Amino acid sequence: MAASGCLAFGLVRSPALLLCSIMLFKFFDQQGALTVMAYVPELYPTRLRVMGNAYAGSASRVTSALAPMMVGFLIAMHFFMTIWAIFAGVYLAGALIMWVFGQETKGRILEECAQS
Repeated sequence: MAASGCLAFGLVRSPALLLCSIMLFKFFDQQGALTVMAYVPELYPTRLRVMGNAYAGSASRVTSALAPMMVGFLIAMHFFMTIWAIFAGVYLAGALIMWVFGQETKGRILEECAQS
């Protein structure tokens, strides 16, 4: 859903639809971030839980630092829709990776999740 909000940024022309696409994007973007912060620590053994979460957070910060440079480069080349397509692709890739490789942790003990 966040990916569809990204694509809508580049496609809509009316201010009302732009506002709706922004709300759609930010709602699902924030829900995904909150979910990751709760899910990632469950996958690491207790002794490594904080470090594993820190590595995941650091990867997020690195991409957040690189994104403005990429956007500036693409704006200079007048590839406006490409920006939103790349962002949507990142969200879709993340969802696909979690769908294929993510493990269900509901109802399981933390140590059991970390071992599998």
